[in-house]
Amino acid sequence: MAHRGSGPAATAEPIERAVDAASRLSAARGAQNDLAPLGESLDALARLAARVSGAESGRVTLVLPGRQVHVGRSDAALPIEEHCPDGEEPCAAVVASGRPVVVPDSMQDARFGRACAGPNGFRSYAGAPVFAADGQCVGTVSVRDSSPLPAGTRVDVLSAGLVDVARQVTALLAVAGRQGERAAQLRVLAAVAAGRPLGEVLDLLAAEVEALLGPGLRCSVLVMDEATRTLCDAAGPSLTREFRLAVDGLAVAEGQGPCGTAAHRREPVVATDLSDPVWRPFLRLTAELGIEACASLPVLSPGGEPLGTFALYRDRPGEPTAYEWATLRSFCDLTRLVIERSRAQSELTRLATLDEVTALLNRSTFLSHAAAALARAPAPGTDHVLLFCDVDQFKLVNDSLGHAAGDAYLERAAEALRERWPGDVIARFAGDAFTVLAADVPRQGVQALAERACTAFSVPLRLGGHDLQLSASVGAAYTDVSGSALDGLLRDADLAMHEAKLAGRARARVCDAGLRGRAASRAELVLALRQAIAAGGTSLAYQPEIDLVTGELLGLEALCRWARPESGPVSPAEFIPLAEEAGLIGELGRHVLATALADLAGWRARTPVRSELTVWVNVSPLQLNDPRFAAVVAELLEQSSVPGGCLGLEVTESAVMAQDAATRAQLHALRELGVRVAVDDFGTGYSSLGALKALPVDLLKIDRSFIDGLRGRGSDAQIVTAILAMADALGLAVLAEGVERDDQLSTLIGLGCTRGQGFLLGRPAPAGVVEAVIRGSRRRAGT
Repeated sequence: MAHRGSGPAATAEPIERAVDAASRLSAARGAQNDLAPLGESLDALARLAARVSGAESGRVTLVLPGRQVHVGRSDAALPIEEHCPDGEEPCAAVVASGRPVVVPDSMQDARFGRACAGPNGFRSYAGAPVFAADGQCVGTVSVRDSSPLPAGTRVDVLSAGLVDVARQVTALLAVAGRQGERAAQLRVLAAVAAGRPLGEVLDLLAAEVEALLGPGLRCSVLVMDEATRTLCDAAGPSLTREFRLAVDGLAVAEGQGPCGTAAHRREPVVATDLSDPVWRPFLRLTAELGIEACASLPVLSPGGEPLGTFALYRDRPGEPTAYEWATLRSFCDLTRLVIERSRAQSELTRLATLDEVTALLNRSTFLSHAAAALARAPAPGTDHVLLFCDVDQFKLVNDSLGHAAGDAYLERAAEALRERWPGDVIARFAGDAFTVLAADVPRQGVQALAERACTAFSVPLRLGGHDLQLSASVGAAYTDVSGSALDGLLRDADLAMHEAKLAGRARARVCDAGLRGRAASRAELVLALRQAIAAGGTSLAYQPEIDLVTGELLGLEALCRWARPESGPVSPAEFIPLAEEAGLIGELGRHVLATALADLAGWRARTPVRSELTVWVNVSPLQLNDPRFAAVVAELLEQSSVPGGCLGLEVTESAVMAQDAATRAQLHALRELGVRVAVDDFGTGYSSLGALKALPVDLLKIDRSFIDGLRGRGSDAQIVTAILAMADALGLAVLAEGVERDDQLSTLIGLGCTRGQGFLLGRPAPAGVVEAVIRGSRRRAGT
């Protein structure tokens, strides 16, 4: 396995040559002497590396030929020295390349496979280079773990954290030879390693410089604000509050004091006395402080961009001394390290805590922040409220306009949520789901709060010539009903959100005792259904499909039935959607198909059944979206020895018209098996002639709502006439559902509809009763 994020891998021989190079070896041995007294600080940095990376152990290592000296260890039990051929050790590879190296799994890596053996072996490794003052790579900051890197690990973030710690070690090494500065800089680095805030660390740094250089000198640090591109006060322990306020927000421009000018020019600026024009905006303040001269150094990033300024104010005119210049430059480098470390840590924190698309809290951070907020009891007469918001039919946006459009909408919705609740805990919880924890909400205002959340998702957005006007279903749970445990609030808010979806979407529902009771009943019903499917507790009834002119039996629709032993029959309108929601529809659908084909095979074997007699089985859109569905149908046809043409599958109009790739693939695969396809409840959706013509459909079943309204030549009759004409043009058969009255039958025959189904023509019946009907039908037909 190759390095990830580490550039080209070095082979064993070049690695050994790089480690053995005389100049590098000399620098490494010098570093070993310089770092020897600094064990505690290096141990702290090793622990920091392990903590930042989430690894089991961290090391600060000097690489010598054939051995490694661990001058910093996260755990005192780790070895101080290890011996290993350089070509088999990733720390040596870091030294050879001078770049980070990540080994996700040493057992899968031919170069470092032997490294996983032995008492100090490892499965995953990440290391970053440490450099001496002359630029030689002398060692590494590394972390090791007994497990491979988890899937999805951000290697760039892992490397960035280690590079940051390695820079601290490099800075430590650079100052190790200077006795006067060593203790001061170590205290600053210790503060960095301890995670102290940027302002505290820079104040400490400025105070250490002042102590080193003696009286009559004052130090300040300004840091660039990335948003405003101005210099902001960060440190100045010996400067007055008035002076620090005056330079806070300083423009990066010529003439804006020594600091603003230095950042603008990106080079040091020395004002040797108060006659220098750069002092003009601050003459009164400098005079009050007794400042006579200033040397300001820009703190620049590796790319040359200003990060801030590091300044030394003197109470006497003139240039800084050579020692002052050396100290300034040394601590200016340390200032850069501190600022970069803070920014890197901020970026790592942002990546770890915020959602990249919306800049809202991510799920894990929301859970911790919400739990902390819930630990405080709400004010009297109020409740803490959790909102669960789910965008309605968001998949259509991604599928039709692309993910960029979807992300743009989510970003806009997030802005609207922040505008409505600037002080509350808001997160993108997952995908197109958002959560809000609002504190101290008056009890009578919970519904209004949830409805207000709905408005955040109806914000208009024009993108790529399209106007996006979506909606969301919102569920609310509050502490008085759901308790103060976060899990309970999330569960109840999710329940309320699903209730809003079932009510028609774009609605807000608040969880109450009734809703929780219904949810408990639904959960109990799901469990009972799961057990019934596993134990064969469902059955089939078959409703005839009749030739309206001859009365001949043309087919049978298989209808799933479920009767609970303790409470009796459960309506299919209740348990079929429940099976879809609970992920049981695939198993239930397979059982229905297998039973229907087995019954048809039995009828064909025992009775003189018409060879083209078809059994029709309803299919859920979720089954069509399963790429294995056509293979399941083929398997069941083969097991039953029923010809594919004797099986029909009924699909809702909306599922057929969805025309996604999965649906089209399944329908064509079924056509290749000879299976017939019917569009159920036709007329209630939004079919197009083009779509129907392109899809492998055989039969249209006119929805019963149009049949029920047949009265003479009314509008329903005109609709049926139009469907018959369209079907005839496309070469499709038509069947009328819900035929229950004689006048409906006569009207349909008069309109030219020759197939029908309904209580007037035959009620659903078990397989045994149907077999007798089949025999009787054939006798009447004279066979």
